[in-house]
Amino acid sequence: ERIRIAGALYEKSSDGAHLVRVKANKTLNLQKERALKKLREAREKNKRSRASQQLCTFFSRLGRCSRDKCPFIHDPERVAVCRMFLRGACNDEKCPFS
Repeated sequence: ERIRIAGALYEKSSDGAHLVRVKANKTLNLQKERALKKLREAREKNKRSRASQQLCTFFSRLGRCSRDKCPFIHDPERVAVCRMFLRGACNDEKCPFS
C-alpha cells in the first residue's frame, strides 16, 4: 500500500511498522505502468466495439457459429446461399442456405 505525503510517495516497510520513501525512478515506473494499463484497456475496448459491428464470418458462410459468446453479428438475412441450390441440385431438406 502506498501513500503520498507532501508530494513524496511512501510505502510500508517490510515489517509494516514504518513508512519508507519510494525512490523517484520507482515512482516513474509506477506511473508508466498505470498509463500502459489504461492504454491496453482502451485498445481492448476499441477492439470489442469494432467486433460488435462486423458480421461473423462463420455464421455468414455456414449459417451457424460454434462460439459460445461470439462478439460478431449473426444476421440470418446475410447467410450465404447454397451453391447447389443455385444450380437447382440441392436435395438436402435441412440445408440452411436454400
